[in-house]
Amino acid sequence: MKLDYVKRINVPSIGDIPLKEGTGTFRPSSVQREDHDAEQPEDSGYTEKNVKAELKGTVLSNPILSVEDMNFAGENVTVVLASGKEYMMPAAYASEPVELSKGEMSLQINSAISERIS
Repeated sequence: MKLDYVKRINVPSIGDIPLKEGTGTFRPSSVQREDHDAEQPEDSGYTEKNVKAELKGTVLSNPILSVEDMNFAGENVTVVLASGKEYMMPAAYASEPVELSKGEMSLQINSAISERIS
């Protein structure tokens, strides 16, 4: 069985952006549950907090991509996994300034929600 990984992303204003192999991490939007204990077990429970979708990765620098292009906001980003599964991150934004170092750009993209589209 092969492990799945982030293969590339698509940003409509830029196009397909391959990630450096082994550098991409993707966390779909979800909920975080925090336990709450009480004196009586039946009064115990949890609260839920929404957790945004997050993508981190490294892009190899090339003449087509600029650091300025990668500092986008309000884009519907598609995350493509090696298995062929795809997720949409609507109204996504670069949450950290993109850094260029040694021919590579590191990026972090967030979105309030994500959904699997294939």
